Amino acid sequence: MAMFLVNLGVNVLLTPMDCPKGKAILEAGGVKIIKVKSGENVKDVLNLLKD
Repeated sequence: MAMFLVNLGVNVLLTPMDCPKGKAILEAGGVKIIKVKSGENVKDVLNLLKD
């Protein structure tokens, strides 16, 4: 899954859990991993990234 996301050109991954197996692949591919609470509004999280 990590390589799939990198190949798609994903820049940011919002996840409620740690990604220990795919973390190295994602980071090497330039994907920023952001851990968020379950149920958190995606728009709110993305707006925080802009600041």
